[in-house]
Amino acid sequence: MLKLRTDKLAVIGGGSVGPMFVIMLANAAKSDNINLNGFTLHLIDPNQFCNGGIAYGKCSPRHILNTQRKEMSPWEKGKFEKYLKDNGFEGSEFNFEYRATFLRFIQLEYQDALVTLRGAGAVIIEHKEYAFIKKSGDKFRIVNENQEVFDNTLTQLSADEILLTVGYGVNNLFKKYWDLDNFVSSMYPHAKLQSVFNRIRQGDEVMIIGSRAALYDFVMAYDKDPELINLTIVAPGLDGPLEVREVESEHLLKELELKSLKSLTKEANVQDIT
Repeated sequence: MLKLRTDKLAVIGGGSVGPMFVIMLANAAKSDNINLNGFTLHLIDPNQFCNGGIAYGKCSPRHILNTQRKEMSPWEKGKFEKYLKDNGFEGSEFNFEYRATFLRFIQLEYQDALVTLRGAGAVIIEHKEYAFIKKSGDKFRIVNENQEVFDNTLTQLSADEILLTVGYGVNNLFKKYWDLDNFVSSMYPHAKLQSVFNRIRQGDEVMIIGSRAALYDFVMAYDKDPELINLTIVAPGLDGPLEVREVESEHLLKELELKSLKSLTKEANVQDIT
């Protein structure tokens, strides 16, 4: 079972996987009647959640990622198709308008998920301003483009509690900060990955949520024995809800020069979030 061994969780980035992870948590809480009193969820994205990402039809129509309908609502099979039918849209899966329709669909799903989580007792803190995360000591702060602190609510989160990244999207607004020290965001520059990941100590719980690139960067930058930590990889399932799984790309395994990633992963099910 997927166990979050902390009562404080930060989801950084509002790309295609971030909101789906929030939806998954809400569905699990609803179906299993889970009490989330005392659970705090920080939602952080400089572009605001559900306001970007290839999956939302906000990019060039030349991109064909996430074009299959079964991939568009992995938390509940057929829900996006029903949304299309109810709204009178039967366009091609490769149509830009089709993808833009998914943006409206997931925004509604995401907002419903927040209502469900709050109803279950969770404290939801949405950081919608243009912002990014700055690490000071072992604490995080939210700062604006001028590096001025405008939200101290993350000071309770220690880097040793949980490290969670969602997606590797690029926000041009903050590219100029990539070479500065002590900045943590969903846009990890490769030069800074080693200092970020090597804060992890034996026994720490780590979740990498999103693309295979996140796993690739982690393994390449982490210079300690991966068997000493608890690493969970969460990725969107094609025919079901978000699932925890091993990386399927043989090319990635070969490139990493690893015989197996089994030591980095553990079987889990998304239903148990406590």
